[in-house]
Amino acid sequence: MANHLLNDSNVRIDPATNYTVLAVYTATIGATSIIPTAFTATLPDNTERIVLIPQGAVYYKVGGAATASTAKVPLGGLNMPVTKTLADTIQIYAASIVCDLLVCGPRS
Repeated sequence: MANHLLNDSNVRIDPATNYTVLAVYTATIGATSIIPTAFTATLPDNTERIVLIPQGAVYYKVGGAATASTAKVPLGGLNMPVTKTLADTIQIYAASIVCDLLVCGPRS
């Protein structure tokens, strides 16, 4: 049986039906910065979901400064529905942790 991502309501997301991967980025997060700066990326305009996959402790905050006391990205990954505008405001914080970012959009 294939592994599937789950949305915020713990409902299965079938990437073959719902989304396509628009871009994949990897960066070493070593400070507090917004996602586009942290990954040296311009997210596509049709971004609808991001998946952050850290290899250690990474923290995030939507629309504010991320610190070690804000929400922690689960080691299994953070799967979040977003718009490009919202994703551009998400700050992440870590101390030299490798993190992958998958950017997903609508399946055409």
